[in-house]
Amino acid sequence: MILLELISGETLLAYVAGGTATTPDDAAWADTVAIAVNAAVSHELALPEDALLDDAAIYDLEVAALAIGAERMKRREAPFGIAGFDVSGGAIRISGDDLAAGRVAITRYATYGTVGIG
Repeated sequence: MILLELISGETLLAYVAGGTATTPDDAAWADTVAIAVNAAVSHELALPEDALLDDAAIYDLEVAALAIGAERMKRREAPFGIAGFDVSGGAIRISGDDLAAGRVAITRYATYGTVGIG
């Protein structure tokens, strides 16, 4: 199985917090989340060692990984699943499936990378 390095903690922190850590351990938390996201996406893709992904596929998966990472970063702020409230006062919940934000791209390339490999 190929282990992809799609995002770094620095990239994730820049995406979520504009690059500024708001607490002393934000950078460490972003690094931890990035490692977990890279591993989870790689596991879901389950690409064989000889699979090839073109630049467009890698870019698409990087965007998916950022979305997944952002949701995982928000889970720390919302341990009980409520990320905030909408304008009408309804609770905005974090997804039950933390890979949901990138599921379309993951599904697309999970089969893309194995075509013609036997």
